[in-house]
Amino acid sequence: MPVFAVVVFAAALHASWNALVKTVADRRALMAVMGAASMAICLPGAFVVHAPRSTAWAEIAASMVLHTVYNLLLIESYRDGDFNQVYPIARGTAPPTVAVARRALGG
Repeated sequence: MPVFAVVVFAAALHASWNALVKTVADRRALMAVMGAASMAICLPGAFVVHAPRSTAWAEIAASMVLHTVYNLLLIESYRDGDFNQVYPIARGTAPPTVAVARRALGG
């Protein structure tokens, strides 16, 4: 499959789950179910790959915290904002935030 097709498919999936989050009444429950489904899909891979190096665990923990905060903020944003406003802002803030954080941390 060409890379462009994979990227477009991934973008469509991402926009779709965000639209779903916007439309349901219990957003936290939906996010919990999606997280559990993601874990169930990825968990078998944990048995066939090597564990991360010990130096990576702090970054893994930070990533988990940041994703949790991002998802909670996304839920709150969809409560008050329109999908057409919230989604592009949420998607657009991640790359510069990561770039600034990496720069600040010396990465």
